[in-house]
Amino acid sequence: MKIVVLNGSPKGRASVTIQYVNYIQKKFPQHELKILNIAQKIKKIEKDKNTFEDILEDIKSADGVLWAYPLYVFLVSSQYKRFIELIFERKAEEIFKDKYSALLSTSINFFDHTARNYMNGICDDLGMKLVDSFSANMTDLLKKEGKDKLIIFAGEFFRSIEDKDSVPRTFVPINKLKTVYNPVESKPEIDAGKKKIILLTDVRDGEVNLSRMIKRFRESFVQNIEVINLNDLDIKGGCLGCIHCGIDNVCVYKGKDGFIDFYNSKIKTADILIFAGIIKDRYLSSRWKMFFDRSFFNTHQPVLSGKQIGFIISGPLSQIPNIRQIMESFVEWQQANNIGIVTDEYEDSGKIGNLLGELARRSIILSDKRYIKPQTFLGVGGRKIFRDDIWGKLRFVFQADHKYYKKTGFYDFPQKDFKMRVTNLLMSLLTRISGFKRGFQRDLKKLTVNPYRKAAEDESPKKSRKIPGVLIVSLSFIPWIIYWILSGMENQVGIVIALLITFVYVVFNTIRKKYNIMDIFSFVYFIAAAIITFFTDSVIFMERSGSLGYIVLFVMSVFSLVIRRPYTIEGVKNDYPESFWGNPMFITINSVITTIWAIIFFVNSVLYVILDYPLPIITTNILIGLGIMFSIIIPKIMPEQ
Repeated sequence: MKIVVLNGSPKGRASVTIQYVNYIQKKFPQHELKILNIAQKIKKIEKDKNTFEDILEDIKSADGVLWAYPLYVFLVSSQYKRFIELIFERKAEEIFKDKYSALLSTSINFFDHTARNYMNGICDDLGMKLVDSFSANMTDLLKKEGKDKLIIFAGEFFRSIEDKDSVPRTFVPINKLKTVYNPVESKPEIDAGKKKIILLTDVRDGEVNLSRMIKRFRESFVQNIEVINLNDLDIKGGCLGCIHCGIDNVCVYKGKDGFIDFYNSKIKTADILIFAGIIKDRYLSSRWKMFFDRSFFNTHQPVLSGKQIGFIISGPLSQIPNIRQIMESFVEWQQANNIGIVTDEYEDSGKIGNLLGELARRSIILSDKRYIKPQTFLGVGGRKIFRDDIWGKLRFVFQADHKYYKKTGFYDFPQKDFKMRVTNLLMSLLTRISGFKRGFQRDLKKLTVNPYRKAAEDESPKKSRKIPGVLIVSLSFIPWIIYWILSGMENQVGIVIALLITFVYVVFNTIRKKYNIMDIFSFVYFIAAAIITFFTDSVIFMERSGSLGYIVLFVMSVFSLVIRRPYTIEGVKNDYPESFWGNPMFITINSVITTIWAIIFFVNSVLYVILDYPLPIITTNILIGLGIMFSIIIPKIMPEQ
């Protein structure tokens, strides 16, 4: 069989896409794959009708057509797009009718589906029998699995041609609009102030509706709005896909035409951008596509971030949702705000005029408020594809992107969120405890919504004067620290100071009608230490301060667990509403924290027995520090879980 490959890469045979074609040819030598470098030779094809006719003859004599193209900014390249326009402009649709076809694209999978949808629609409009599409990640050919899939794709394409398979149509034919927009006279009402508004269009003579819509939009403002026609710009050609811009955002066209200076001085400096165009086939014009492709000298950086962007479209937009998704995705990817899309699809001219007026009004209001709506999957998903690939396999090629991503925090990988990693680890461990798991599953709905309910009900929360729970727990260690330090210096005053501090704690808590088990145990211990030390001349509470103290704290912890009142719970209560206190999961979490402390206390008591000074002081303080960290982390993650 003879298969004509319509190559959509401006790089011709030096493209990644064509290497996929070459591999297919190698695996299926019985078939002829004739490659026609469409995008690379578009200027000749456009100017020389004989070249165009030769292509049509090859297609006419072929058994099938393989549309092979790299992805260029949500679609195919502007050069490929122009070839498709020529097919319709020169009435060559009949050549393609009933031809079996397939789509082969390469990319990093950033909106490859919108390019596929476009090409699928074109095949349907040409009456072709589209068998299948193969949207490859550009690196798939380097893997055995990718090669195997490519072979199956190609084999099925050839088999379908041989078996003359029936093929369904995906997209319905487009009904051309017959509405004529007749604007009514309007008075300028909107003051743009110092806002810089640029209306970019490709309108040509005879495109009445679009011309009138642009005029109506401009007349909404008191000031004169600058209109720039893409057809008047000095643009030598479309993006060549050379990636010359990857290292430092310097385009190979620099100094050869006026596009880069125009983009930097007009587009990047605008506050509000309005893109006005007419639908040609299933997209805007190839001139518009050239604008978007040539903007790639900014590579994968959202240089329009913070701007308000709107669209004025003439044509059946509602019949081609793929175009709308491309527009919305472009704005979201740029981290800009989509202020709306106005079309001439309404039979009521007054309605169109009002929508244009509202588009103008909204552009100023939202620009003043610096409003950028939250991103949907279109923006979030696209951002993550670029983030991951620029960090990884494309970093050395797109060094300018890497520098920008590092500078602006684009590299927001989830593994960098240490708090969440600790949360996931701890919660995974805790949910292995049967009691905790039951409480967690029972109260998950309430616990999930509580932070959001609080945020919704309390827009400006007052600062709490309560002492943080972890501070209360930490304060209880102060008398012990003083006692251990001074005892190590053989100073009996440490016992007195510790006793006085714990006495103050107990009195303070009694007045507040709150009882801290650790403070009570500490108070009893220091009373005993004072009596024995000062009335019996015993030095045991001085010489064994570490081992005795930690054993008492260990017993205190175990006792609090036995009575199901873990000692840490009194401090943590300060951080949570009373409705939480009786919650089984709340109690279980504090039981886990207290158990950790019990282990630390026991280990520390042993360390004081087996280690020589000063090692016990160093090691026990490290463990105490870890315990405090653990006590801080668990309560902080609990409301979020």
